[in-house]
Amino acid sequence: MWPFDQNRQDTYQQYAQAYNSGNFNNVDANQATNDVQQFAQNAPPEVQQQIYTQHFSQMPPEQLALVAQQMPPEYGVNPNDPNSVAQGFTRLGQERPDVLQGILSHPMLLGAGVALAGLIAKHMLDERREQQ
Repeated sequence: MWPFDQNRQDTYQQYAQAYNSGNFNNVDANQATNDVQQFAQNAPPEVQQQIYTQHFSQMPPEQLALVAQQMPPEYGVNPNDPNSVAQGFTRLGQERPDVLQGILSHPMLLGAGVALAGLIAKHMLDERREQQ
């Protein structure tokens, strides 16, 4: 899901519409998880940090704590600080994509991963519009 692929614009629009409406029923969770992982491995860290911070700031505290619990302890994330979790998530995507995949696939966090794919797609489409 990074960089922008013109051939996948319909998928990005589907994700972004789901994100805007809050209805993710028509989004393939496995594909969305794979797209987030591709974003984590290919997008610039500052872009990841920005999007993850926004995503984790909107997350209920219990869910944010669950994400933090799933992360290896050496990442030292504060489960009460969305910015801390975003920083750890950025590092994790670069250093341990297998662990990131596990977190995104966690049954209690699968919806959060799909929502994250929607936010990433929305960001990409907005950036694309600004460049045109």
